[in-house]
Amino acid sequence: MASGDTIFDGLAHDSQPVSANAATPDWVADASTPNILTPVMRYDGAANEHRDYIFQIPSHYGGGGFTWRHKYAQDGASGNACVFEIRMLVIDDLEDLNADLGLDLQTASQISDTPSTTTNEFNYSGSGTLSHANADSPAVRDWAVVRLTRDAVDAGDSNTNDMMHAGIVIEET
Repeated sequence: MASGDTIFDGLAHDSQPVSANAATPDWVADASTPNILTPVMRYDGAANEHRDYIFQIPSHYGGGGFTWRHKYAQDGASGNACVFEIRMLVIDDLEDLNADLGLDLQTASQISDTPSTTTNEFNYSGSGTLSHANADSPAVRDWAVVRLTRDAVDAGDSNTNDMMHAGIVIEET
């Protein structure tokens, strides 16, 4: 696999809720009749919220690190930055799924981005990177969990509006 090739491309509604502090499903309606409803996950502006993406590492993965970005909008018109981060963990063969898998202990990759000041206008974020080792050293056909978090309590997140996450792209670095 070559650098820049897609490892995972997921829409917001492909994600799974976490047991506590999960971002909530929502839809953004356009002005046509009938409305196009764009599915999003709504991340609160005052507390950290999360969603998990679970996927299989594709057969063309070459063992490199990862670059990620996401598409999102805000439900207000603030010109302030928001912070999202991902953590990645491999679900190993014979893994006890009832045990603490340690996703919260994995190294995070963070993106601080300033959304458009137009309410509901979608933005592609800048990119973040995660090394192979910090992604739990996945191999071809491993199952992986990527947790996307709005880090609303981070000092760099000064945007109090809800963020509406539409999707994530993860590529090999």
